[in-house]
Amino acid sequence: MKKILLNTNLFTFTFLLSIFFISLDYGWSQNLILNGSADEWDGTDNSDAFDMTPPSSIKNLDGDTVDSPFRALWNNTALNTYIDGAYGTNEQPNSTSDGTYINGAKTRGYKFSQDSRRMYQKIAVTSGTEYAFSIDSRSEAQGVNTEVFILNTEITDEASVDAADPASQNDVDAYFLITNDFNSSKGSATVNTFTTSTFNFTASASEVVVYIRSLQAVDSSHETFYDNLSLVEANTASTENLSSISINLYPNPTKDIVHVGGVDTVDTIRLYSINGQLIKQLNNTNSINLSNHKSGVYLVEVIVDNKTLVNKLIKR
Repeated sequence: MKKILLNTNLFTFTFLLSIFFISLDYGWSQNLILNGSADEWDGTDNSDAFDMTPPSSIKNLDGDTVDSPFRALWNNTALNTYIDGAYGTNEQPNSTSDGTYINGAKTRGYKFSQDSRRMYQKIAVTSGTEYAFSIDSRSEAQGVNTEVFILNTEITDEASVDAADPASQNDVDAYFLITNDFNSSKGSATVNTFTTSTFNFTASASEVVVYIRSLQAVDSSHETFYDNLSLVEANTASTENLSSISINLYPNPTKDIVHVGGVDTVDTIRLYSINGQLIKQLNNTNSINLSNHKSGVYLVEVIVDNKTLVNKLIKR
């Protein structure tokens, strides 16, 4: 009996993840960028997701120290040494509390305040496949631009990205210059001061490196802010494929009660741990209370009119 139950749970979780991570008729697709929201780890440790030499351990939302999931994927010490010599020893992005607002709640983000800062993340992709990249950014001074590079290999210096035409370089799949995100205001729950930039590219290899810099971000008066980075397959990113039902969870992140917006009646809400364990199920309600649950990342399955949508939820 236990074996049957285990297999049933495994099937349920596999099906749940297939909804969350794979594009379906509802337009859901996997964001390949790790911690693009800057909210999945404890405080300043969020910046480890874009450190070219990640530390071996990291703190989760409960404050527990665990093995870093990033160190196992990349550790570019050669590039770090180059940046140290050319710009200075602080190459990791800052983690900041001044991220975007989601459903009225302020979230964390990333920040550059020195020209040595970089965002670096190595990602497995499929060669020949078209991808869509998106980033929210804000520069607090005019003339402070951001350069986004999609590399097809791990560089050891910045010769290719320093070229007059970076996009023509063999190890650069795409180059995008953000020049239109100036806004001196940090924004509010009702005013968004971030600018969203998106572009498509075709991967030329089985991996890409998202590489971001802002050489004009030299001090606290010329900072740049980033949030909500996304990399998905282009054929699943179009809003034309989205379900006619537009569902949102708010506030997210949350400390207690989460509401389901966009529909009048929700048939079923299921709360899962990130490991696939069903924690709670509620019927005929548009809210769920997480006040008695541990901080961390959860999956919320919402069923409306026999349609199933899944979203990530962060409990603080």
